Amino acid sequence: MGTGAPAAGSMPGAIIPAGGRARRLGGTPKPLLRDTAGTALLTRILRDLLDHGLRPEAIVVVGPPDTLRPAIDDLGPEGDRVHLTREEPPYSGPSAAIAAGLHTLLSTTLSTTLSTAATPPAPPDLVFTLASDMPELHSGIDALRRASAEHPDADAWIGSTPQPGAPPRLEYLFALHRTEALSRRVRATATQDLSMRRLLHGLRLHPVPLPRTAATDVDTWEAAAELGLHHPNHR
Repeated sequence: MGTGAPAAGSMPGAIIPAGGRARRLGGTPKPLLRDTAGTALLTRILRDLLDHGLRPEAIVVVGPPDTLRPAIDDLGPEGDRVHLTREEPPYSGPSAAIAAGLHTLLSTTLSTTLSTAATPPAPPDLVFTLASDMPELHSGIDALRRASAEHPDADAWIGSTPQPGAPPRLEYLFALHRTEALSRRVRATATQDLSMRRLLHGLRLHPVPLPRTAATDVDTWEAAAELGLHHPNHR
C-alpha cells in the first residue's frame, strides 16, 4: 500500500478519463489492452489505486459503459462499487471527461455501507486525474501525495517528466487536485473540447517530478509491445 500522506485527512478520490478514440491504435480501446496474464490495462490501473488505499466508491471511470464495464467487473466485488459515467457529448475531450467524473463524484454517496446514514460521508478533499493508458502509473502515485503534504499551498500537484533539450513536460492527466479548486474551475468553464491546461488556468499548480516510467503511455502498437501489452483478442 502507498505510504505518502495526503494534504488533508481523507483518502483521495480518482477520475479516470477512458473514452478516447485511440486513432493510432485503429480504434482499439487503450484501456482494454491486455498484459501477458490477460489482465486489461484499466483493471490493472484500478487495482493499483485500490492497493494505494483508495476506496472504490471514490473512483470514477469516464467512458463508454458497454466497452469498459467488463474490465471494471474483473476487479471482483470491488468493481461493483466503482462508478462509470460518460462525458457529454462523447469524445469531447479530457476536460469534459473530468467534468463528468467530478459531477458523479460529488453527487454520489461514497460509502455503500453508510448509504442510509442521516449524514452521508463527504466527498474526498483531494482527487486524482489519471489517464487510462499509463501501465506504470503506480510508481508515481506516492510522489503526488507526498507533494500535496509538502506543498500544501497549491491547488494541484501536476506530474512532470523530463524532455531532452526542453523544459519538463507537465502531465495534466497524472495529477492530484484539491477537489474544491477543480470543481470551481469546472463550474466556471465550458469544458467541451477544452485542453486540461486551459481548464486549470489560474490555479496554483505545483510540478512534481515523476519516476522515470510512471507517465509512459500507450499511443502506438510499438509502444504497447514495448510495455508488454497486446490487442484485447490476442491469444
